[in-house]
Amino acid sequence: MELSTMVGVMIDNYQNSLLVVGDRTNSKVISDRLEPFGLPIEMVDENNSSFEGRRRYLKDHSQGLKRLLPIGLRSPKEAYDDYVAIILAERFLKKKD
Repeated sequence: MELSTMVGVMIDNYQNSLLVVGDRTNSKVISDRLEPFGLPIEMVDENNSSFEGRRRYLKDHSQGLKRLLPIGLRSPKEAYDDYVAIILAERFLKKKD
């Protein structure tokens, strides 16, 4: 699903007051694509968020003997973007305090 469509669906289904975007890779392009929705866009430090998301994903999805391997030796079976999004949301909320 394209970004604009996905964001439109979320705005229709949830009471959003702003959009949180990581401040690094393609942040300007993404912010420009989100502007038409009319919600404030908050930039959040994205430093090491992919690493943290990968680590959190592997911690949650490792079973059996794989849990004994160091995280650096394990590979995710699927994308872990959802975990990175949660980390960015947590950073935003922490910054807001």
